[in-house]
Amino acid sequence: MSRLNLRVKLLPLALLTVCSALVNACDSAADEADTVIAYLGNDHISTETLGQDSRWTYDESSKNAVMVVASGKNHAYISSSDGKVISRQSASDDWCDEKIEASDIDISGKRLVILRSGLVYTKTVCSGEWKQESGVDDGTAVAISGQKILFLRSDGAVYGKDGGSNWAQEAVPGSATMIDVGANGFEMYANATNVYSRPSGDSNWHCVVSESAVAGIAVGNNSQMIIRSDGYAFIKTVTVLTEGVWTRLSASEEYYSIAANGI
Repeated sequence: MSRLNLRVKLLPLALLTVCSALVNACDSAADEADTVIAYLGNDHISTETLGQDSRWTYDESSKNAVMVVASGKNHAYISSSDGKVISRQSASDDWCDEKIEASDIDISGKRLVILRSGLVYTKTVCSGEWKQESGVDDGTAVAISGQKILFLRSDGAVYGKDGGSNWAQEAVPGSATMIDVGANGFEMYANATNVYSRPSGDSNWHCVVSESAVAGIAVGNNSQMIIRSDGYAFIKTVTVLTEGVWTRLSASEEYYSIAANGI
């Protein structure tokens, strides 16, 4: 999940020449016990707490979901039937119709962020009004964590801001096709061939997956996650940038959307 953080200066895009290839990792679960995964399989939202011998729990009430996000107990998705944003504050609560359509969505705590007609909007889960955060309608993706919002422009440039501050460029045009930001400020973006990430406060982007197309990315409290183009999902610890092994999350090819956040 991403955050709204202001950068008052343009951050240089410094890409390392040494990248770690995506390996054929084992099928065992990773050990980040405080990370919750939410993903779509067979039109259902499913969740698991890693490292606690838990099972995937399918949510029958969330059928027709096309994109899912999670932050602690708060969940949200975009309906495939009408594009509406649906959210809830816990697994035991009813789903709320947020009465707006969106093309992208993210959540941090009780704060939702969406992309609608290229513009960024935020609001509280199941309450309040939508607030417009951007003035340029050329967005293709959005992510949030705490007060930090990341915004992906149609030309592949990444922008970010904190709170009510101005947007500042964080990656140059042509850099990204997808973005995310984690609970600890760890940022991540991907393009057609590579995945890059960086810790909070680091002005340099580091290549963590090279020459391997991905269908989705996510950053949790202690983990980086990707969905490979063949549908398999992988995870590794967020503190390891260009080293370490990606561990496969599931033996099945049913990952369509993935989200992660610390509890």
